[in-house]
Amino acid sequence: METGSRPPEGREDLLGSLREAADRGRGWRSSGGLVGHPAAPFAIADLSVFPSGNHLVRFPVRVPGLADRSGVAGHGSDTGGEFTSSAATGHPDDRQEARTVVTVSPPVSPAREQTANSEFATGVGSFDGQSGAALDNVGGTWVPASSRGRAWWSPDMDGRRRLSYSGEMFRLEADSRMEPFPKKLLLRALAGERTERPPVWLMRQAGRYLPEYIRTREAAGGMLGLCNSPQHAAEVTLQPIRRFQLDGAILFADLPQLAAALGQTLEYREGDGPVLTPPIRTPHDIQQHLSLSRLHDELAPIYETVRVLSASLPSYVTLVGYAGAPWTVATYMVEGRGGAASDHATIKQWALSDPDGFQPLIDLLTTAAIQFLDRQIEAGAEAVQLFESWAGILPEPFFQRWCIQPVASIVQALKLKHPTVPVIAFPRAAGLLYDGYAQATAADCIGLDSTVPLGWASHAIQRSLGRCVQGNLDPLMLVAGGERMAVEVERILRAASQGPFVFNLGHGILKTTPPEHVAALAKQVQAWRS
Repeated sequence: METGSRPPEGREDLLGSLREAADRGRGWRSSGGLVGHPAAPFAIADLSVFPSGNHLVRFPVRVPGLADRSGVAGHGSDTGGEFTSSAATGHPDDRQEARTVVTVSPPVSPAREQTANSEFATGVGSFDGQSGAALDNVGGTWVPASSRGRAWWSPDMDGRRRLSYSGEMFRLEADSRMEPFPKKLLLRALAGERTERPPVWLMRQAGRYLPEYIRTREAAGGMLGLCNSPQHAAEVTLQPIRRFQLDGAILFADLPQLAAALGQTLEYREGDGPVLTPPIRTPHDIQQHLSLSRLHDELAPIYETVRVLSASLPSYVTLVGYAGAPWTVATYMVEGRGGAASDHATIKQWALSDPDGFQPLIDLLTTAAIQFLDRQIEAGAEAVQLFESWAGILPEPFFQRWCIQPVASIVQALKLKHPTVPVIAFPRAAGLLYDGYAQATAADCIGLDSTVPLGWASHAIQRSLGRCVQGNLDPLMLVAGGERMAVEVERILRAASQGPFVFNLGHGILKTTPPEHVAALAKQVQAWRS
């Protein structure tokens, strides 16, 4: 919590009760003064007044699905003060920002003690004189018991509202007007906008190259414990944001978790990585071992991780959810292990020799991915990425059938329900088959591996389709660092920044990457101006 001063003695129980009220979804929470309900489009959020010294305080908060986070505190004196503040409200698809001027001054006269169900001047609400909890379902404002008094809204005709409060220890007036809330840099680029500088985030940015990640994974009891612990998974997601101030936070989870949620057993073996048993290698295996029946129960920890991150990330950072694309997850399920540990002979033999028998596995994974990503978005993900790590091993007709068609179905289903949430698709190593992929899948942004010529991508995707591209620094160049890396980063920025562009790698960060190289990369991109 960010505060301008510590609350006076005896106020901690009040802060807890207000936080509890907000966590139950009843309203915005405040550190001691006002609670506005999410149903009220002009509710004032994140404002507090401590009677001792009349301090105004703000701290980050998010009501899931409705509110953004904000910070910064103002201070007043015993004789009062005036502050300009702001807080966001509204649905993520149509955010508004309340810019508020608040005046705090000493009371003009002693106020009458209020009790539960007190009437407000507007007749819209009551407050619990014991807990300070938000009870109104229309849009009133509540004053905690420790600062008893009378509060009311005074709406006018030009979209401005005045909140007045007269209490036994202070008076407060706040004028609030809703204004468009600026979109985050990454979301602007994903929406097809050429931004003043490219947003930057990195695949596998939470990983073994960071010493704090290693410590957190050990504390969680290993990789499986880390993935299934919302507390630890959220922590490792936040670590690179704290270090490098990146524009996107990619949800920490692992691709094979979707396979495990469908019925396979997932374990991590030293030297082998993820191992899935039993392997799925016939149509009978699909029917016998796989089902959607427990999908969301098994993936519940991931949804909780998204909710934790949604309430924890800085306001400028976009939360990116993700899933493995159906073909890539199928490689894990059929081979029984991570893709890098396999030559994929088993899955290719089945898929190429018996495509109709293999198709039900792709269909099941397509449905699972739609449901998985939908739940992530509902929990707070602001964009999602589909990782097609093994797109490059399929001949062209089968690429169309098992890479393009399933991804197109996922994008279509997500857009029907979440039309403004951008989808990034990353068909790694697709080579010439990148051509047409963007248009056929209708993804908002196409992730480019390190081999894709940026001149082609700029023409075929950015200019011809008006879509965003993402990439594509070679991860080994990030390991090398220094002047050579800086020159290559500059080349990519110049080649791709003429259209909507997100700076990223051509694949995930390698564990041998020095963190200081990542810091230098982030600083260079953040200093760039298109």
